[in-house]
Amino acid sequence: MPAIVNKFYGGMDGKIGQIMDLFITAFDIVVDEKAVAKVFKGDNLFVLNGVSQKEVKYIDYEYDEDYNYKEIEKTKMEKIPDYLWMFSSDDTRVFEKILAILITENRVVDHDGIYEAVTNEIDQIAPYILIDKGIVFLSNNMEQLKQIKSNSYTPTASKYSSILKKNKFSLVLNTKKIPSLIDELDLPVHRSMDAEIKNLSQYGDFYMISNGMKGDRFLLGSRR
Repeated sequence: MPAIVNKFYGGMDGKIGQIMDLFITAFDIVVDEKAVAKVFKGDNLFVLNGVSQKEVKYIDYEYDEDYNYKEIEKTKMEKIPDYLWMFSSDDTRVFEKILAILITENRVVDHDGIYEAVTNEIDQIAPYILIDKGIVFLSNNMEQLKQIKSNSYTPTASKYSSILKKNKFSLVLNTKKIPSLIDELDLPVHRSMDAEIKNLSQYGDFYMISNGMKGDRFLLGSRR
């Protein structure tokens, strides 16, 4: 089927050609189980690094004497969660073709290989995307992705690294930092939960780990 579609529609100019090229590639992958496994290998790492301040745009209104208003674009500093999500892929063609189409639609901006998602909603957490050495990165920290791309990023060694490497599934919560993180992000907490949230600062780290499947069972363990 991909060969037939390519024969009749391949090589077309402009957006239609890009869409057909994406369709041919995606169809070729979807009907091949091994090819799908190359695109999505199943390994994911999501890290919430903490909170950082970022200048964000917002719309305010000014009124004249007759109460007619006009929109004014302003900026303010706001605290936002700093995150990084990454997964590996042996075949990144689909992602690259999708980004190429979004660039022509002015929905993505290419910053020398780091792609910025253009959105009018919650743009402070919208991701930057980097595809580098078979790994797809999504983060709202442009500087961190620049360092990764230039091989100048040096992650801090910690006990969490060994936990991630030794287990096929890991969830690690730095429990004592949760109360301060909630305060910094100004997240609403119901009064009934206020005491419990504050008590978390007394506890150590919480781990949920697994070495994967054993037979037909997924064994999960936890400790703190």
